[in-house]
Amino acid sequence: MASERSTTFFLLISLLVLMLFNSLSGKWNAAAMKYELQEAEALLKWKGSLLQSEALHSWSLLAVNGSPCNWTGITCNDGEKVTEILLSNFSLQGTLDRLSFSSLSNLVHLDLSRNALHGNIPSQIGASSYLIFLDLSINQFSGILPLSLANLSHISVLNISDNLLVGEISPLPFSNWTNLAHLRLHNNQLSGKIPSELDLLTNLGLLHLYNNQINGSIPTSLGNLTKLTEVGLDSNEISGHIPHQIGKLTGLNVLTLSNNLITGSIPPTLGRLSNLLLLHLFKNQISGPIPQEIGTLKNLYQLDLSNNNLTGPIPPSLGNATNLIFLYLYTNKISGPIPGEIGNLTRLNVLQASQNFLTGSIPSSLGNLRNLDSLEFGTNKLTGTIPPTFGNLTKLTSLQLQLNQISGPFPSSFGYLRNLNTLDLSSNKLTGFIPPSLGNLTKLIYLQLDLNQISGRIPQELGNLRNLNSLQLSSNNLTGTIPSTLGNLTKLTVLYLFTNQISGRIPQELGNTRSLVDLALAQNQISGHVPPSFGNLRNLTVLSLFENQLSGSLPEEIANLTQLQVLHLALNNFSGYLPQVCQGGSLIDLRASNNNFIGPIPQSLRNCRTLRQVRLQRNQFTGNISKVFGVHPNLTYIDLTYNKLYGELSSHWGECINLTALKFSRNNISARFLLKLAN
Repeated sequence: MASERSTTFFLLISLLVLMLFNSLSGKWNAAAMKYELQEAEALLKWKGSLLQSEALHSWSLLAVNGSPCNWTGITCNDGEKVTEILLSNFSLQGTLDRLSFSSLSNLVHLDLSRNALHGNIPSQIGASSYLIFLDLSINQFSGILPLSLANLSHISVLNISDNLLVGEISPLPFSNWTNLAHLRLHNNQLSGKIPSELDLLTNLGLLHLYNNQINGSIPTSLGNLTKLTEVGLDSNEISGHIPHQIGKLTGLNVLTLSNNLITGSIPPTLGRLSNLLLLHLFKNQISGPIPQEIGTLKNLYQLDLSNNNLTGPIPPSLGNATNLIFLYLYTNKISGPIPGEIGNLTRLNVLQASQNFLTGSIPSSLGNLRNLDSLEFGTNKLTGTIPPTFGNLTKLTSLQLQLNQISGPFPSSFGYLRNLNTLDLSSNKLTGFIPPSLGNLTKLIYLQLDLNQISGRIPQELGNLRNLNSLQLSSNNLTGTIPSTLGNLTKLTVLYLFTNQISGRIPQELGNTRSLVDLALAQNQISGHVPPSFGNLRNLTVLSLFENQLSGSLPEEIANLTQLQVLHLALNNFSGYLPQVCQGGSLIDLRASNNNFIGPIPQSLRNCRTLRQVRLQRNQFTGNISKVFGVHPNLTYIDLTYNKLYGELSSHWGECINLTALKFSRNNISARFLLKLAN
């Protein structure tokens, strides 16, 4: 009997527990559904505010699976609460004003990057206090960073880069952001100083503040963030010195401080950054020497110290940084010789040290740098000869040694540099001949050998350089004739052969170089006629033939050169009529003095309002001057002396407000309007 009562009591208790459980379960399901509906309503309300939301067509309670957990870009936890919104690059347009973050309190991951969202970041965002990952980058958000971001005490990644944010970075959230690992605020318009409280972000590994308007100095407290691997502060208005405390960041891989207003010297403590891969300090006002400790950075592959005020020598220890691939030292005040140890940097692709005060000869050890793509030592004070070992640099695409005092002949080994597209040896003291082997460098685009003491003929093999865009051989001692093979250079836009001792005729094949923009053959001993094929050079803006021994009439085809801005024909033996130049209304500078031109001045000059200088003196021009020139508002100088012109100068000359010289003596010209102006 007692046993039956006990069993009955147990069943009753079990039934009561089951009834209670069912009651509670129903209430829990109702609460869960209510919360799910609240999240759905919040998301739909935001969707309705967007100007462009076609990508969110699945966001509907009327869908087969109407739960937000089944919507595009939404992830839920096991309790069917929204934890992730992943809508990067969905072409969304609108604001966040209608997004109720308080209804999304379980959100841990929000990615709205790469859209067209705008407006302020709402302060309500702080209601999603469990956020770990927040990415609003590459949008058009404006205004300031809301202080409510301080509520995101779990945040690990905060990326609001590439927007239009303004104002200062407040340190108030820092004490709550102890989990923050990545802070990306680059490419905005943020101003003010970097808060010294930055060291409260004890887990920070990445700090990107570049391309803003941040000013002040780099806080020394930055050196306390020993987990940092990347620091990007470039392209701001940061001033002051580089704090030596940065040397404590031994895990640093990337340090970019370029394009700021930083002064002082490079701290030797940077030599402790043994894991550093990339160091950018370019475009600052950094002075003093390059510390020899930089040579201890064995992992460094990119070092850019260009555009500063660095002095002293290149430290030989730099040759120990054997992983260097890119080395930029240009536009400083570095002096002394190029250390031979640089030849140890056999991984180098780029070595640029132009615009310094380097002296001495180029070490032959640079011939070890067989991976070099670009070698630039232009605008220094280098002497000696070009090492023959340069023939080993077969991967070179750019070799620039211009504006030095390098002497001697071309190394014959240059013919091996078949990947070169730029060779600039101009403004040196090079002698000897242009080697025919240069014709092997068929990838050349720019060949500049001007302002040297090179002699001999122009090799006809240069006609093989069919990719050549610019050929500059001016101001040398070149002799012989212009090779007809230059007519093969159909991509040529610049041909400078002026100030040499070139003789013979102009080859008609030059008329095939129809891409030419600048053609300068002046100050030579060229004779014969100008070939009619020059009329094919329709892109020509500069034609300079002065001070030669050219004769005969200019071909009428010259009138086809409607883009011509500069036409220099002076000091030759031209005869006949001057063609109708300035048909295209572009001519600025016309100089044809000291020739034997006859007939009237071309009528085409009357409407040539672009003219600034006209020098036609010492010819045999005839005709009525009053019918030639019109109004020329840009004209500064005109010389018509020693001709056979007659008539009266028009009163229009009084409208040439920039005119400083008007010369017409030794003609039969009157100018009564000048007397009126004088009175």
